[in-house]
Amino acid sequence: MKTVLIVITFFICINAQGLKPNAQLRESVHSIVPWPSHVMPASLDWSNVSGPVRNQHIPVYCGSCWAMAATSALATRINIKRKGEWPVAYLSVQEVIACGRAGSCEGGDDLGVWRYAHNTGVVDETCNNYIARDQRCTAETTCMTCLPGSCYAIKRPLRYMVNEYGDCSGMDKMMTALQSGPISCGIDSSHIWDYTGGILRGYRGYSLDHAVAVSGYGTSPNGTHYWEAKNSWGTEWPVRPCYGTRFSKTPHEVPTYGRDEYCKPGWFYVVRGEGDIASLGLESNGNCHYGMASNW
Repeated sequence: MKTVLIVITFFICINAQGLKPNAQLRESVHSIVPWPSHVMPASLDWSNVSGPVRNQHIPVYCGSCWAMAATSALATRINIKRKGEWPVAYLSVQEVIACGRAGSCEGGDDLGVWRYAHNTGVVDETCNNYIARDQRCTAETTCMTCLPGSCYAIKRPLRYMVNEYGDCSGMDKMMTALQSGPISCGIDSSHIWDYTGGILRGYRGYSLDHAVAVSGYGTSPNGTHYWEAKNSWGTEWPVRPCYGTRFSKTPHEVPTYGRDEYCKPGWFYVVRGEGDIASLGLESNGNCHYGMASNW
């Protein structure tokens, strides 16, 4: 009985994610104009300029995937504009939870983070370190520091902003937006909680309950088109180390020439161009968002 309870609890905690789309907000934003497919490169990968993989559930469980996905995508876009030069952008998810008015540890909308970055701007992680809890928005939860015996708010912290943001849903628009950097998208987490590497293919209906940063696309040696995405469950996910085992086909995964070529701690791969269900909902309408970094 104890074993059964542990398994059920783990499943619920992983799948009770925090993507809660704001329908009114999503209806009001513009959509990116897709480029002709022949002008876009066959593959693209921004993971080499992405910051570290984060864990939204440390030190306690928090459904902040919506904030993790959008701030990760924005930070990498800033790194791209800096041409990979130091310092690497690392944005405060905690400040977004406290002040972004886009959600909480009980869920939120990644598009709201892009709106916040456009209207107000997101501060650096060193202003308000992640604690995986809801906070009221104050001068201190926006940006603060301490001296021996006292702490105080930073009056005018640097804010990272976007001058344009909107929808980039569907394969062509996703690929277009990715030319300038990662994007944030919803996904069905029930397909990925036990991911062990390889290129995933959905085989049933989906429910968008989790958000991730899509950072690239490509084609495997056997011709399988895929998306590359960065998760926010730490580097101990996937649940299997990314080495030492060849790929064996299961009902929801595409055979590749080796599982380990498509296994990176904290990242995963999903088939591209085969529709909503196959892509675990990534390619569904109104699901992906981007912003153009305007300062750094």
